[in-house]
Order: sequence, then C-alpha cells, then structure tokens
Amino acid sequence: MLRRAFRLTVKLPLFVLALLLAVIWGLAFYLSHVLKRDLEVLLSVQQYSAVSVIAASIEQETRLRLKTLDELAQVIGQRDLIGDPAKIELFLHDNLAVGALFNGGFFVLGADGVCLADAPRMAGRVGLNLADREYFTATLARREPVVGMSRAGKLSGRPQVAMSAPVIDAAGQVVGALVGIVYLDAENYIGRVVATYRDESGGVLIIDPRSGLFVAATDPGRIFQPIPAAGVNRMHDRYMAGYEGSGVAVSSRGVEELSSSRRVPATGWFAVAVLPVEKAFAPVSAFRRTIFGAALISSVILPWLAAIVVGRWLKPLRKTTLALREMTAGQRVLAPLPVAARDEVGELIESFNELVRDIDDRKKVIAALAQSEERYRAVVDLSPDAIYVHRDGVMVMANRSALRLYGAESEDQLLGLLWTSWVHPDYHEVARQRQQLLGKASGLSVLPAMEQRHLRMDGSHVEVEVTASNIMLAQGPAILTIARDITRRKADEARLKTVLAQQEALLDNALVGIVLLEERVITRCNRRFEELFGYDEDEMLDQRTEILYLTKEFYESVGQRAYAALADGGTYVEELWLRRKDGSRFWGELHGKALDPRQPRAGSVWIFADLTAQKRDQERSRLAASVFESASEGIMITDTDQTILAVNRAFTEITGYADQEVIGKNPSLLSSGRQPPEFYRQMWETLRREGKWRGEIWNRRKSGEVFPELLSIGVVRDEEDRATHYVGVFSDISAQKLAEQQLSFLAHHDPLTGLPNRALFNDRLVHALQRAEREGTRLAVMFIDLDRFKVVNDTLGHHLGDQLLQSVAQQFRQSVRAVDTLARLGGDEFALLAENLGETQDAIVVARKLLDLFARPFALAEHDIHVSSSIGISFYPEDGQRAAELIQHADAAMYRAKAKGRNGYVCYAREMTEHAAERLRLEATLRRSIDNGELRLYFQPQVDLASGALLGAEALVRWHHPEMGLVPPAKFVPLAEETGFIGALGEWVLREACTKASAWRARGYRLPGVSVNLSIKQFERGNMVGLVAAILAETGLPAGYLELEITESFIAKGEEALRFVGGLRLLGVHLSVDDFGTGYSCLAYLKRLPLQTLKIDKSFVMDIGRDPNNETIVHTIIALARSLGLTVVAEGVETAEQAAFLVREGCRAGQGYHYSPPLPEAEFVARWLRPSRDAAAGCATIADEASHPAPENRS
Repeated sequence: MLRRAFRLTVKLPLFVLALLLAVIWGLAFYLSHVLKRDLEVLLSVQQYSAVSVIAASIEQETRLRLKTLDELAQVIGQRDLIGDPAKIELFLHDNLAVGALFNGGFFVLGADGVCLADAPRMAGRVGLNLADREYFTATLARREPVVGMSRAGKLSGRPQVAMSAPVIDAAGQVVGALVGIVYLDAENYIGRVVATYRDESGGVLIIDPRSGLFVAATDPGRIFQPIPAAGVNRMHDRYMAGYEGSGVAVSSRGVEELSSSRRVPATGWFAVAVLPVEKAFAPVSAFRRTIFGAALISSVILPWLAAIVVGRWLKPLRKTTLALREMTAGQRVLAPLPVAARDEVGELIESFNELVRDIDDRKKVIAALAQSEERYRAVVDLSPDAIYVHRDGVMVMANRSALRLYGAESEDQLLGLLWTSWVHPDYHEVARQRQQLLGKASGLSVLPAMEQRHLRMDGSHVEVEVTASNIMLAQGPAILTIARDITRRKADEARLKTVLAQQEALLDNALVGIVLLEERVITRCNRRFEELFGYDEDEMLDQRTEILYLTKEFYESVGQRAYAALADGGTYVEELWLRRKDGSRFWGELHGKALDPRQPRAGSVWIFADLTAQKRDQERSRLAASVFESASEGIMITDTDQTILAVNRAFTEITGYADQEVIGKNPSLLSSGRQPPEFYRQMWETLRREGKWRGEIWNRRKSGEVFPELLSIGVVRDEEDRATHYVGVFSDISAQKLAEQQLSFLAHHDPLTGLPNRALFNDRLVHALQRAEREGTRLAVMFIDLDRFKVVNDTLGHHLGDQLLQSVAQQFRQSVRAVDTLARLGGDEFALLAENLGETQDAIVVARKLLDLFARPFALAEHDIHVSSSIGISFYPEDGQRAAELIQHADAAMYRAKAKGRNGYVCYAREMTEHAAERLRLEATLRRSIDNGELRLYFQPQVDLASGALLGAEALVRWHHPEMGLVPPAKFVPLAEETGFIGALGEWVLREACTKASAWRARGYRLPGVSVNLSIKQFERGNMVGLVAAILAETGLPAGYLELEITESFIAKGEEALRFVGGLRLLGVHLSVDDFGTGYSCLAYLKRLPLQTLKIDKSFVMDIGRDPNNETIVHTIIALARSLGLTVVAEGVETAEQAAFLVREGCRAGQGYHYSPPLPEAEFVARWLRPSRDAAAGCATIADEASHPAPENRS
C-alpha cells in the first residue's frame, strides 16, 4: 500500500510535471518555427505576386511594341516600299507617333541586312550592315516579330534592346525587316515598370540570360552590368536554368536575401525581386525572444501548482479504480457506483453508471436492428431496379439487380469501388454536382430522376435513369441511389426517330398528294396535296377533310366505308369525285392505310391522285362498246371442262391474246407457274363449296410478262342447280402493286435521285459497323456538300437545280463501288459509306475521284453550270464507334473543308467539334449584340474618280465583341443569314444609317446620300417595303437620300423582284445592284427593274492592269450600264492606275482604299463631311486628302 501510494502521489505528479515542461518548451520551439516558416511563405507569395505583375507588365508592353512593328511592316510590304528608301523614310516619319514607343527610334533593313532608312535620323545608320545581328537572322528565319538580346549599340555604344518584324511582300517573300530600338540608359518602358516596385532594403532586377546582363534594376548602377558568375548565387543559377519561384540564397554582395523570379515569355528575360533576410525576418526574431521568456517563467510556476492540485485529485480516483478492478475480477457485481462529488471524477463515475444501464438496452436494440436489417435487405434484393449505397464516393452496399446491371458476379466486385468507376466520364461533372447538393442538404433530400450513361464491369455502356437521396448510416451520412435500365426505351426512341425521318422524306419528296389524318383532321401534308386541291402552303392544316368532298353526306359515307376497311388492317382504295378550293370538282383516287388498325381514326396515311384524264378515257370506251366489251375488267367464260368459250376486249388488252387464240383452249395457258398446285386445288374446292372465289393471282401475258391480277370466279348454274359455266372477271393490279412498291421505295429512297435516303443510309451504316467490329475491318463515312448550289437554285430556278442534283447523283453512282452505299440526305448533301478499307489513303483516293467529277461543267438546258463540292471524311474506329458519331464528325470535317476554301476534302480531327462549339457560342453572342450595344456603323465614302469629291457613303456594319475584339463581317454576316438573325441585323443597320444621315443633314453637313446593303433573306421574310417606309418616317430622312443595294439574286426572283423593287421606287428610294457580274443576271428582268446604279464587283477591279480579261468585263459592264441609262460605281479601287482606267472607260464614281477605308462615324465626319456653305472648299480639301491617304490597316 505504501509503494502504491508513493507511485500515485510522487511518480504521477513528476510525470505530469515533466510532460508539462516538455509541452511548454515544445510549444515554444514549435511556435517559433511555424511563425518563421509561415512568414517566409507569406513573404514569398507576396514577393512572387509582385514580380509576376512586373513580368506581366513588361510582357504586355513588349507585345504592344512587337504588334505595332508587325503592323507597320505589313503596310511596308503591301505597299511594296522596300525598293524605294525615300518612300520608306517618308513612311517612317509619318508614323513617328508610333515610333514614340521606341526611345531609340526605328529603321528598315533590306534582305541583305543593310539599313535603308531610319527615323529619327541618326548619323551613319543608313547604309550600316547589321546582317550579323541575331534579331535580324531570327526574323528572316522565323517570319515573325522577335526581341534581340541586350547589347551595346554598333554606332552609339549605348546599352540597348532591339525588336524587329519581317517585311513580307505581296508574293509572300521576306524582303527585309523593321527594327525598333529601346535604349536602356535612358527612360524606357522597362525602367518605368521596375520603378513601381520601391523598397528601402529590396529591389527589382531584369535579367537577360542570353547576354548575361542586367537589363534594368531599381539600383541604376547595376543596369547593363554582368550577372554573378555560376556558383556565386544559388538562386541566380536556378533562374538561369529556367526556374520560376522563390527562395533564399547569399547574394554576390554577401547578403542573405529572399528572392522571387518570373519569366517574361516575349523576351526570354527574368524579372527578379530581392529582399534581405535580416529585414524580412526581423519581426520573427523579436517574437521568438518573447516566447522563450514566457516559457521560462511558466516552467517555474506551473510545476509547483500542478504538484499540489494533482495530489488532491488522485484520492477519489484511487477509490473508483479499486471498485472497477473488483468488478472486472468478478469479486463484485456490475452495478452503479456512488457519486461522491460533481467534479470530473464524479462525471466519470456517472458515465460508468450510464454505461451499465445502456448495456441491457443495447442488447435489445441490436436484436431488433438485426431483424429490421434482414427484412430491409430482402426487400432491396427483390427490387427490379438496381439499388446501391455509397459513402464518401465509395460503394458500400448493392442489391442483386445492381449486380445484374453492372455485370458483376458477386457483391465483392462492386463494394469498395469509387463512383467514377461505374459512371461514364461524360457524366462525372453532373454526378459530382448532384452529390454536392445532397451533401449540403440539411434534412432528407430526394433528387429528381435523370438519364445517365454508366459503365459495366466489362467496359460496355448501359443507359440508366437515376434517382438519389441522402440517408444516415451508423458510420455517417451516405447516398442511396436507384438506377433503372432504360436501354430498351432508348432503342425504342431511336426507332421512333427513324420512322419520323422516313415520314419526313415521304412527305417532302413524293410526287403524289400525301396527307396524315387524325380523327379526319389534316395534321400534315405535302405540297403536292395542297396543289392538287388548290390551297396555299400550310392553309389546309388543322382542317377537316370535309372540305375535299362534294357534300357532307358523301363525306360521312366515305368515312364509314374507309375506316371500316382500315380497321381490318387492309389498304382502302376508292375512286370518287373530289372538290377543290375554288369549288371545281375532279375525279380522284385515294389509297388509305391506318397507322394502327386497332385505332384507325387516331392516325392514318392517305395518297390522293387526279384520275380526271383516266376517267375521261374510260367513259369514252364505255360509250363506244357493248356492255361486255365495255367492261374495264377482263372477262373469260368457260364450260365445266374448263374450255374457254368467250373473252372480251379487256381480256385481250390485259393478256395480249386475241379471242381466236384462246377460244377452245384451257385457261392454264395463262399460268405463270408462281402458284403451287395446292393453290389451285384449294381454289376449286372453294368454288365447288361456295360457288365463287376471289383473290389475287399471278398470270402470264402472251409476251411472257408475268403480272398480278385480281380475279373473281363465279359458277353459273341451271334450274337443276347444276354447274354449266364458269365466269372469270379479273383486273390488272400492276399499278396498285407498283404504288405499294413505290410507297415502300419512297420510305427508304430519295424520289428525285433514286438514291437511299437518310433512314436507309443510317440503317446500312449501323449494320456495317457491326460487321466491321465483328471482322476487325475499317470503314469510312464521307459527307459531300455541293458548293454554292443555292446560287444555282436562286438564279436558274429549282427545276434546273433538281436536274443538276440528278446529274451529280448519276456521276457519283458510276464512280463508286457497287458494295458502297451512296445516299442523298437532303438538299445538296450526299453521303458515302465505304467498307473494307485497307488504309486511310483508300478513302482519300475515292474523295479525289469524286472531286475530279466537278472539273468539267454540267451541261443543263442552255447552261454550262460550274459547281464544286466539299467532302468531310471520318473513319471507324478512329473517329467514332457509333453511327451518329461518325456522321457528326464527317459533317464537321465537311464544314472545315468549306471554311478552307471549298472544292476539297478534309479528314476529321478532334478540334473540329470544338470549332463547331465555338460557332454555337458566336451565334449566341451575336443574337445579343444589338441589346448589348456591340454593333457599330462604319462609312466608306463614294467619290468622283476624277476630282475626289464626295458623292455619297456606304454604311457597313462592324461587330466589336467584348472578348474577341473586332469580328469581321465575313464571319458573322453569313452566320446571321443562316440563323435568321439577318432580319433584326438588317433592320438595325437601316435604322442606324438613316438616323445618322438625318442627323448630319440637320447639322448642315453636305452628304448627297447614304447606301445600305439589303440581304435577299430580308426580302424573303416579306414586308420589307413597309419596314423601309416606317424607318424613313421615324428618322425623318427624305427617301431620295437613301440608296438600297441589292444583289443579282434579287433579279433571279423575276416577277417577285419587280413587285418588290417597284414598291421601293414608289417610296422614292434609290436602288443599285451590288457586286454586279458575280451572279446569274437575267437581262430581261434587269432592263425592267427601276434601278439607278450598277456596282462593279471589286474582284474585277483589282486585276485592272494585270488581267486583260477582267478589263474587258469592266468595259462591258460600263457599256451595258450606259445603254440602260444607269450610273456605274466601281468597288475596291486601290490604286491610281485603276482609277485612271475607270475614268477613261467612262466610270465616274468609285470607292476603295485608294480614297479611304471604311471609317468610324467620328472619323468619317471629321475627314469627309463639310457644311453646305463650304462645299467648294471642302471638295478641294477632300480631293487633296484622297490623293495622299493616311496608312490604314485594311483588316
């Protein structure tokens, strides 16, 4: 007892005291270490952030100077100034404002490295050979702007950095370089950036690793000084090796410093910020001394107090320990202990007492929980849906349906898997978001069902519908998920889409009237059906078919007969009188088929044909012949021995046998051999039993042709009911059979070209992929789209467009293998499925072969039509495993081929789908461009070519995108036309142009008129005349000041164009034909249109002086305009020689970069507009400006 008391009262306090001292001093040292480490990290992050800002600022300023040099170099190359030093020098001095970016000026080097001109002038620089400079050789080799290394100037001897950009002529050759100089010993942009970082003890260094010099520093004395040698400064060595970050090292001056580095990509330099360690960690040293003093005082006071307190605490604890030891040894019954005090020991005893009371309760709960879990497990295992639980992203429970769904043989294969193992990567992000929602929910939360794609154990995919909720397990919160296999439902949806596509092709391409009815209401019909009954497009939709019949009673009686037949599952056919919209009637034929015979009124398809001419012929035949001979069906009479006694004329017409050739013979001479003997045996049994027989049979004509007929045989009996004759009445149902075959053919083929349609192509592609997977072969899918086919349709008409498609399809069919599938998907799109390919080159050979078909024009009617095609190719298995993927990727490749200039092929690459996504983003932002105020109007002046006087201005739209900058019109205007946004865009341009012109007139500016382009898409939307009138009234601009520019596509609209243009002329608006000579103009309509101006397309003007053919075209257009009394405006005038030629040919007006590029409103007003009272002086000034235009970036 004395030994135990000694251990409790002495050793335990001593242990506690020792532990307390260890904790105090350990905590003191730990806090000191952590404080120093955290401060070092914090200082490093701050210093690295600062040096990153400095590096980014230098990078931005350097990029600005490189871009400026490159733009000026492009202008020098485009203007071909490299051969004329005087013009170069004049050009450089005109751009000294740009040269202010370089405090050492800039100069131009020839291809041999000799300086041709400089600005400002520096003695001895012109003529100096700098071919040995690395920036010059790098510029010539890389054909892009570069930054040279820092060095002393060859003439000035001053420290400097050179930047250069290549000068590329019109032929694409590098003919020199434009060089800008930045002196390092004078104020420069590098020094200004470095000066922003000021600290009494630290500083900033800019290091050029190529020259081994300091380019800039907060300490001016270190500029252009060599960096320390290797091994002197450990961090400098790491920076020279490319390291970007922070660290501590001893500098070349013997001072321990904290430094951070960041690379400047454009120059290859390093920006380094330094701070002495002594200053950086001064607060840490002071705080460490305070911590250690406090620890020393605590080491004396706290042990003394602890020794007193622990002794008093141990006494009740010793009694409790003794009682617990006795209960453990069985010397005492397990029962609650008395609580002597309400301190920690008392709480420990109370907790023990609670534990004793809970033991019995837990035994009961555990038994009940086991029974509940067993019942829950049985219910979960019986569920047809997969049910599983995952906690912290790991599966902890799965039922039998989950094993079947994921292809697992036992639960062990699933348990322990991360959720990313069974969720397809395409759905990782959405699954993660759903888990986060459940994790943040405070109570029970059930997420709505959604469709996902999961992975089976063998790697295959399975489509599932997933619901999830949060639950609480003993181990903590978890997620319960129920997954239902919807693979079959997805397959049903795919089949439904195929059926809908077939219906779409049937309705759009059939040559007969086709209509879809629901409860005898027209829900869908093709255009031929509307034309047959004289209705406009979509006018018949949602109307009852009562409008087709002569009377309501007739309508109801036909419905009773037809739907009774459809309910039997057959095809209903009837010839009857039908009524057109204008009240006239015609004899028609209808064929009907129920979509579901059980509910024929819920949906049925009907084919209508006009039989007026056919019925007229039949009526004439009936009037000219006897009752027997006038019958349209063939009639044959035999005796009971089956000897032919008589036939009518229809018999001869159908079979080809004259009556004298068959009378006295057996009807078996017509037998085709297609029906087996059992067929005839049953037919005669029916005749003997019922006295009649009716059915379809195949017979043979005299010519040997086999044909189907509908035959009815009746027995003629005498007074004693004995059979005396047999009468057979039959009709040739070849047409009906052909119609049924055509229905089947139209469902899977294009009626115009006879090629497989999209549905059949997709079906064959799916089967081809199955064969390729099974046999390990490759295949290719080609998407073929005719280039500019819409121009042919708009200018020459749809009938010639259809003939062109038929010719192209025929040549395609002759150029591919019989085993390949060639299909027309719609419009001018074709597709080719090529199987069993050996190499990629095999498909490319086929693509080139198809492209070669367009080398020669297609001769249609009196036209030689030149078209080309663009082809996109995707390969299995490289570019996709499923049909939809291959088709989508081939389509993306085809659009890339069009973007590259058309008339070519492109094989699919992954970035093409990214390009398609980018196009969708551009479309979305384009629709918001008007509301966001991102559109601007630029104005290009139209001038008198002889005097340079202002004649008008053309308004051109520009899009300033907040992220992409200035988007060229060639990129967003076609997109606006494709998406239908051109209506809103054109209205905005017209209203904005009229508003600007009206405001200028109100301010007294002299502007004869403003021109606005009009898209044919705006014309097709209708009511354009009303819109123009409303805008003119709204803005107050007189109609005579507005000129609308239309393209030759308008002229091809014929009478529609005449009405449209006539309406605009009634308003007083001027009209011109833009880009004349590039389309298919109809001169008959051109002379009838009330036009004022023809605009010669710039593609003809740009080759004046180089191409005699284009000069002849320009001459012809001017002569044509003169003969029609029209004004001519030349577009794209860029040189004085072009302007002089046009003046000689009689063209008075023009526009182009020779006079001015399109200008923003403010600049256009400042340069071109003058008040009316100063008109004369303004013309002279404008003419002078036009002869010396300022350099512009034509992009």
